[in-house]
Amino acid sequence: MEAINKNALSMSKITLVTIGLWLSLMGCSHSTSSESKGSEPVVSQLGEAGIKGNGAIPLELDNGTHWYVTSELNGLWVLDDKGHTHAHKDGNYEALSVQRLSPEKDLLAALNKESGMLELMTFHRSELTFQFIDHIENPKAKLENQCFHNSAEGYLSLLAIDVQGQVDEWLVYDKKHAAHKKQKLRSFSAAPNTIACVSDSERIYLAEEHIGVWSIQGNIETKLVRTPVLLKSPNSDLKDDVSGLSLLADNTLVISSEDAHAVFLVNNHKQEQKIQKISFGEEIKPRTAHGFISDGQLLLSIYDDEGDQYLTRRISYTSYPKANQKTHSGNVVEASFETEPVRKHGDAADDPAIWVNSKQPQKSRILGTDKRSGLSVYDFNGAELQHLNVGRLNNVDLRTELKVGEKTLSLAAASNRTHNSISLFKLNESNGDVSHLTEIPTTLDNIYGLCMASWNSRGYVIANDADGRYQILELNQQNAALSAQKVREFTLPSQPEGCVVDDNSGYLYMGEEDAGIWRTSLQSATSSIDKLISVGEHLAADVEGLAIYVKNEKERFLVASSQGDDSYVAYQIDNGLTYSGRFKVGINMKKSIDGSSETDGLAATSLPLPGYPKGILVVQDGYNQLPSEPQNFKIIDWQDIGPLLLSTEAH
Repeated sequence: MEAINKNALSMSKITLVTIGLWLSLMGCSHSTSSESKGSEPVVSQLGEAGIKGNGAIPLELDNGTHWYVTSELNGLWVLDDKGHTHAHKDGNYEALSVQRLSPEKDLLAALNKESGMLELMTFHRSELTFQFIDHIENPKAKLENQCFHNSAEGYLSLLAIDVQGQVDEWLVYDKKHAAHKKQKLRSFSAAPNTIACVSDSERIYLAEEHIGVWSIQGNIETKLVRTPVLLKSPNSDLKDDVSGLSLLADNTLVISSEDAHAVFLVNNHKQEQKIQKISFGEEIKPRTAHGFISDGQLLLSIYDDEGDQYLTRRISYTSYPKANQKTHSGNVVEASFETEPVRKHGDAADDPAIWVNSKQPQKSRILGTDKRSGLSVYDFNGAELQHLNVGRLNNVDLRTELKVGEKTLSLAAASNRTHNSISLFKLNESNGDVSHLTEIPTTLDNIYGLCMASWNSRGYVIANDADGRYQILELNQQNAALSAQKVREFTLPSQPEGCVVDDNSGYLYMGEEDAGIWRTSLQSATSSIDKLISVGEHLAADVEGLAIYVKNEKERFLVASSQGDDSYVAYQIDNGLTYSGRFKVGINMKKSIDGSSETDGLAATSLPLPGYPKGILVVQDGYNQLPSEPQNFKIIDWQDIGPLLLSTEAH
């Protein structure tokens, strides 16, 4: 604990003179843009001119409004509205971010000008004390600014921006377990001259000094897409460079512009962007601005870069209704472990398969395709044991004790886009090794998805083309070599990929990416092709991986990857493909494993495995974070999934 600095308390009285300036905001009208100007200069000065600060952030205590105030010369202060010091921390601080952890405690991140590091500390409101927690540094480039992101997924992160526009996002607090953390979540490039950020639970706003303000999705499991918020233009409200960002309690964005001598309030309310410009006169340059809403008023604090002073303005203000923030609601499970990343960056990992070694369960394996290099084989700690560089493999499936001609073997098959072929692999139960056997050519133009079947004492590989064609090939043996003969061909209306066969019934389930789930039978070449599930209420395009989980003889689930909303949907096969439930894979804080998103392929087994008596689900992860690495596969204990699904008896 660092108590209040007694020398600071004995300093000459620091006065904060606030001249209230009451202005009517036109932002509450139907116009999308308005401006407020003061006829008198705002003169609200903290200490002597030359304080060299960066931000005064409101702090509500039981006895009224106080301020966190930074100074490059005199440290970090907590002042009341009279300018009296209530707490002080020595240092040379510039940028400051504050996040409430509890009614008694705030988490602060301050950029120390002397060390170049971000210092994490707590402020205890009742004790009026600071406590150092940790620091974050960037050895590659000077840090410029930072902001907290209070995610809907249950964690608090800190985004650190360096002078090159690189952003490192750090996990700093686990809200679920009320525990401080320090682990890098991800890194990404924002833009050159990105000087500030701020966020709500859904979006992160980034200020690019000479361009304007952008936003990105806050969820680390989503694609980084920049959306313009307010860009600098002769034809827009913002005609000058941006210098700072903050948010009001109603999620109104506060944009500071030194060059414009103004602050802009931006709120997207009911699909309409409302912009309020607050001018401060030619003598004042607001580098940063923060606001506090109370009783129909906005108390706005700025740091004036022209006079090195803190100023305030009080404005009459009507708060906008705060939009409902999305939360990580619904059924969420966590991965028990994850595989090592695939070898190639970008969209590489695609589809897994699970091999349960019946003779030596501890030597069971997870197979995963890398569609830029081949097939990886993982153990049940997620370590890569083998990598077979046989071409651009897309989908993989396997069957154990499959009868092919005179042979009975454990066999895996994968769609090979390098050769438009089917790659066959042998699974060795004695040592757990996987070996490449052969390539079976196809007449498809662009082989894509694939699955296998063991039905009626025959082995099959089912492959599809990006143009919608399906081919069913029966495996056989010719002159001691494996081969395959096409026994059926048909076409779905548009691009398919994931498929799975119920070996008990001979039904083939197929995912048409933009449309839904189809079914046909291996019974004959004339079996009907029926669409059973459409994209809509439960299932979001793209429909990707499909897998079957056998709970018992009377209850089996078809699990589909609903890529469009980063979820997984289960249907009861033995109850007419009735909807049974949906779930997402969220971040596992204790094991530092991120969730999964934009999943392509998946695989499931109900066979018992060491540590997993009811089997597992394996899913591909489109964005592997914590930290940012190439894609990989996440493994979920079915014991966590089962209770989330409706049983047959529930219908």
